[in-house]
Amino acid sequence: MRKCEQLLARKANLSAIEESQTAIHYLLQILDQHGNQYQCEPLWSEAQQSFREAEDFTVAQRMASDPQFLVRLVESHESRVLKEADVSQLSPLAAAQHYHRHTQNRLVLASAGHPWASELYYVLGRALQARADEGGDAADALRQRAVTYYRAAREIMPANSMATNQLGYLLLTMDRPTDAREALLAATHSGGTIASWQNLVEANRRLGDSAGHSWAMQNFAALNRRMPAQSPNPPYVELAPHQFAMLSPHDSGPKLPQSAPANSMQPGVQPSQPSTTGRGYTANRFGNAPAVR
Repeated sequence: MRKCEQLLARKANLSAIEESQTAIHYLLQILDQHGNQYQCEPLWSEAQQSFREAEDFTVAQRMASDPQFLVRLVESHESRVLKEADVSQLSPLAAAQHYHRHTQNRLVLASAGHPWASELYYVLGRALQARADEGGDAADALRQRAVTYYRAAREIMPANSMATNQLGYLLLTMDRPTDAREALLAATHSGGTIASWQNLVEANRRLGDSAGHSWAMQNFAALNRRMPAQSPNPPYVELAPHQFAMLSPHDSGPKLPQSAPANSMQPGVQPSQPSTTGRGYTANRFGNAPAVR
């Protein structure tokens, strides 16, 4: 997770996706070994197959004039999500939702309930979301994948407020405020942060819920007041000269030229003088200098 966060900070989104997928695959291998079974990896592979097949329904939307196209598409898939269903009355969007629910179920089962899987699904969702924000034809499909991973992470570990809040935020960006509010309410109940309350304020505003907006705003303001004030300047400790000299390495300060005699001083450097105030200056073995604040 730390490596993925570093990659995301550097905008190396594809590398973050690859790193998180590798970590998930490794975890599932370990779970299969400990359980003396071969279930987690096949379920993961089935979820990836279902993801790819769900994206085929984007093509189906463009072929809506052909009533049999959706039937033929479902029959061509390996996933058995809608094999026994009457898809003639389904829209491509509704069919894709069935596939995403199936994918979420496979991801949850593959995790064997392990909390690390919840955390890794969350960070993979973050990477997919960041990749989608770059734009391109695949942006919508990447966001839907991220939504599915966030939901799976939340189902595995309901206390994973990071995944739940990120789910709500992503649904807001996809203009789905009703679904977003449901996720954000769950995020506030499992350890709400300033971000989750702020997102809930926005969700209620978009839904026109004035009472919910006011309630969320009050909680957001109260939590914001309890947060410690952040100083624009980094903290520092002021030391007396003798304390600084005791803490400083012996070889700190300017270096003497190699050719100079051992008892000589560099030009322009005065011998060390004791501080008259006892504060406000740092001292080393070559002289006094104003403290850096």
